[in-house]
Amino acid sequence: MNSIITKKTLLFVASSIGYKNGGESKAAIDIVLVLCQLNIPGLRIVVISKARPEIPYDKYDIPSSSRPRWLECWAGEPIKPVFNKYFISKFFRWFVNLIRNIKTLYQIKRLHPDIIIGNSINSLKFMEECYNYNCSKRAIVLHNAPEKYRGTFSEAEYKGKFEKYLNHLKEIPIWICVSKIVLDKWRLLDSQKDRKDFFIPNHCDEYKVKQLMKNDRLTIRRKLGLPCDKYVVVCPASIQYRKGQDFLVNNIEQLVKGIPSLQILLIGPVVTELKGGDITRLISESSFATRMKLLYNRENILEYIYAADMVVLPTRSECLPLVILESMALKTPIIATNVDGIPEMVENEVSGLLVSPDNSDELIKAFSRMYNSPEERNQFVERAFERYWSFFSRERNKQLWRKAILELLEH
Repeated sequence: MNSIITKKTLLFVASSIGYKNGGESKAAIDIVLVLCQLNIPGLRIVVISKARPEIPYDKYDIPSSSRPRWLECWAGEPIKPVFNKYFISKFFRWFVNLIRNIKTLYQIKRLHPDIIIGNSINSLKFMEECYNYNCSKRAIVLHNAPEKYRGTFSEAEYKGKFEKYLNHLKEIPIWICVSKIVLDKWRLLDSQKDRKDFFIPNHCDEYKVKQLMKNDRLTIRRKLGLPCDKYVVVCPASIQYRKGQDFLVNNIEQLVKGIPSLQILLIGPVVTELKGGDITRLISESSFATRMKLLYNRENILEYIYAADMVVLPTRSECLPLVILESMALKTPIIATNVDGIPEMVENEVSGLLVSPDNSDELIKAFSRMYNSPEERNQFVERAFERYWSFFSRERNKQLWRKAILELLEH
């Protein structure tokens, strides 16, 4: 395939971008960094988002000439005419943002992008502003399974809006998904059989992983103040029903019977609107509350994963969770549920143990097996480590993005 592209513009649209929010926001930065390193002659990268965070270009030796042009676009709602003492200041901010938006959209129009890539469903409202411009190729990155946007697991902003979002998705001819299994789920909702799709899995922060692994696990464990006489299991996920921490709480008595020294650490923000508060109350009311410690959000989550004896993710719906990629790269044993894209990452009884969601017997047996079989546990982590570098590395991610962009631009 000819990789020489003459004066082409790729517009990457992200409604939320940054390391602090994690998830799609962090993935957006990773995509920007990879796009900067594609080394496609004549390809100009432009990013549009609500904010411009610090991007670690220097860490990846990305020269100024390869860095993207950045446009900030406001996505606010029309101001409501509530006449009180705050109206004038609110109107002023609204007016300033409106002018900034008009200026940004004018700049986008002058770009005439050859391809627009949106980072997740949340970017649809930004992308729609660009639809009437001279751009024949539109793509969207799907970071989540459909269940996040409908039914039991849907967040407040998506309630009753799934069909609307789906209709917008169907208008975008190219879908890029981080999981093959999840991509198939989205395809089942789409009647277009000739849609162009790409599978490009995520990767973890390999630089931080390598730096961390230069240290002994015990050293990091002591630094974090974790007990050396306990079997420490980390569950790194936001506290909400979809993530399944209540599944652990409901089985904690049996888990402790199998592992007397068990200590579970729950690391993540509490999402109260998604039953996170119910889970924290369930923990506090448990007679085994001391065996489940809530650490809330921690920026040094990698250190906890590395220092732990095991990572558990009892989620009920996921796509391709970063914490599992990090665990694979850090050689930390994994127990997770066999939902959505997780079986693509962890091969059951080969590189970790998978259980069915809300299946107590399977969970208890998996904990006991991982705890009582050190030789098998070591085999799991070695295979998981090899699997990460073979299928989910940053280099492979970069190759897949380069192949996809060239194919989109040349056809």
